[in-house]
Amino acid sequence: MTNVLLLNHDLPPFQQITPDQVQPAIAQIIAENRQQINELLDTLGSPSWNNLVMPLDELNDRLNQAWSPVQHMNSVVNNESLRAAYNAGLPKLTDYGTEMGQNTALFQAWQSIRDGAEYATL
Repeated sequence: MTNVLLLNHDLPPFQQITPDQVQPAIAQIIAENRQQINELLDTLGSPSWNNLVMPLDELNDRLNQAWSPVQHMNSVVNNESLRAAYNAGLPKLTDYGTEMGQNTALFQAWQSIRDGAEYATL
């Protein structure tokens, strides 16, 4: 069975989302994001909007496409199993957000953009 939270979609497929899909999807996306961010930073060269900000935005969007419908469903069709899946996801997302906020290499890449000539044109 395909986990709909791992698929790209224009509108959330609310009726197809089940609580048992939440944890595997969030864990997989976070793991893939970590790997892709590490690879991006390892091969970055000179950071720019196109080679840093846009890829990071795409990674964040993928995570948001999976988590936002779960958040919404937790608010409007809350039940015990969905609440458990939602509550189990919160610490994972918090850890990931904290990790990204304290990533020295990522900070230095952002700072390089701010210090570069391209910054004035953004």
